[in-house]
Amino acid sequence: MAMEWYEFNIASDDELTRDEYLLVTGVTPDDKQPTTWASLKGTALYQNYPNPFNPETWIPYALEDDAQVSILIYSAAGQLVRILDLGLKPSGMYISKDKAIYWDGCDDSGQAVASGIYFYTLKAGSFQAAGKMAVAR
Repeated sequence: MAMEWYEFNIASDDELTRDEYLLVTGVTPDDKQPTTWASLKGTALYQNYPNPFNPETWIPYALEDDAQVSILIYSAAGQLVRILDLGLKPSGMYISKDKAIYWDGCDDSGQAVASGIYFYTLKAGSFQAAGKMAVAR
């Protein structure tokens, strides 16, 4: 799948949260230079934050179209640890803490997972992508 980019202007920093700003620009607001920003057009999965984490993390993503969204979390051994079914989500950017996928670091039975490497797979309609994260307890 080829990535398409488009540019748009943001009138003020207040239009983005600190987390959204960092994700889009890769720098903190204090280091900000550009007045034109780029954003991915299409469905995408981004790196969780913070990473490594303890005890919770957020997994940002973007949807080009409305889709049924779920995230599956696996241990490094390939064991399914947790399924988070988010249901039908409208198209848009889900990158701030109040919109991104939240994982509390627990398995499906509510027990905290051990320190280590975990993988997450986003399923959104026919789109599927995976990422890697670390739990540090």
